[in-house]
Amino acid sequence: MNSDGGGDIMDEYIPHDMVIQKARVNPAHIGYINSIVESYEGIGQVRTLDNKLGIIVFWIMPDHEPAVRGLLEEFQRDLGLTLLEEERPS
Repeated sequence: MNSDGGGDIMDEYIPHDMVIQKARVNPAHIGYINSIVESYEGIGQVRTLDNKLGIIVFWIMPDHEPAVRGLLEEFQRDLGLTLLEEERPS
């Protein structure tokens, strides 16, 4: 938990072997991105951190990282997605 008693999404709920990629996108595209990633069952998950600012996080299974990186490139090209911080398992 963080200092205000709330949980930290980046620490509490993520399996330790996942690659974590934050991104920003037009909020209108969040549902579309989520449905695309969900359609590739098992490659990872998308969570919204701030729906007004369009901040999302991708939880990427290491074995599927190349496929997700391909999707991210398409989202960058087609939807204007901007990659932000990335965390890798230690």
